[in-house]
Amino acid sequence: MIAILPGLDGTSLLLREFAALANATVIEYPRDRVMSYDELATHAIAQLPERAILIGESFGGAIATLVASRIDTAALVLVNSFIVTPLPRVFARLPFFLPPEWLLTFFLGGKRSHRAAIQSVRRDVLGSRIRMALNVDVRAALASTTRRVFALRARGDRLVNRSRRAVITARPDAKLLEVDGPHALLFGNALAAWEVISRAVC
Repeated sequence: MIAILPGLDGTSLLLREFAALANATVIEYPRDRVMSYDELATHAIAQLPERAILIGESFGGAIATLVASRIDTAALVLVNSFIVTPLPRVFARLPFFLPPEWLLTFFLGGKRSHRAAIQSVRRDVLGSRIRMALNVDVRAALASTTRRVFALRARGDRLVNRSRRAVITARPDAKLLEVDGPHALLFGNALAAWEVISRAVC
């Protein structure tokens, strides 16, 4: 089984093409409930068999990492993923706010076509997930994983350079992959992403 842990919106709306190509299941997150990374990992584990190939994109990379540290998986694929916060930690100390649409679109890759995904999730849930991403650090969980790890970066991505270095530090044996595309790679260049992943992992 191939399972996808989606990005900030937590839906399958932006992943339909990629999921069809990969014959994969998208593990959606509740759209109306604030949940921690640990709770989202538990939510995902309840829907997964052992030995699944986990693909975590963006915000979902930390969730996929926590899952891979807790159950037996065949491989962990991190796609433009936040393993550590993508921005300086000073942003995490700002007062909590309900994020404007421009910030949500930025975290989802900057495309207006993502508006439906954004609007399908309760705004306070999205705000909580941004706050989580600004504080995330799952390097210890990643280091504890024993199965194969792949880190796929889109060349047009602007957010994950710090996390990519963190992946290399936590798992020096991780295989680094690159492909053209935006931050929301599995939406923006699904075919090329699947070709790279399938050659490396399957």
